[in-house]
Amino acid sequence: MGGMAFEPPIGPPGYKRMRERKMFPPIEELKALTDKPRTDATYVRTAASLEYSLVGAYQQIIENKYTSDATILELVNIFSEHHTAHAEALAGVTKQLGANACTTSNPKIDSYLIHPLLALVEASGANQAEDVKALVYSLEALATSTYQSVVPVFNQQSLRYAAMSIGS
Repeated sequence: MGGMAFEPPIGPPGYKRMRERKMFPPIEELKALTDKPRTDATYVRTAASLEYSLVGAYQQIIENKYTSDATILELVNIFSEHHTAHAEALAGVTKQLGANACTTSNPKIDSYLIHPLLALVEASGANQAEDVKALVYSLEALATSTYQSVVPVFNQQSLRYAAMSIGS
């Protein structure tokens, strides 16, 4: 991507870099996840944790002053507000489903994706402002694709609709 230090983690080039940097969980952790029961409440709680991870990433961008571009900072603030609202709405849905609401970021997403990507942005030097744009784009693409992929697994039609409306 034009000599940028940070490459978005979507598409084949980004995927290759993520594999090279070991930004994926060990296979044992992934296998352990398949043994756990998957319910609508589990999916909603996981979505809320993703939202909180995105909010945390955006707060880091702002607090660490990774860009001084006022337009990008405004966009990051707007996205942060949207993801906070999504997380709060998902907390309400989780309670309606009879489960405990998630109110924190997802530690796996944070440790395997958010923190390493923020470290790349921090280390990118002269390309930092451009890398912030690439990171924001990638995080939004991650959120959208997550919601789109979970639509068919929800048992309740109202949850499918909600996922489509958040992820569009």
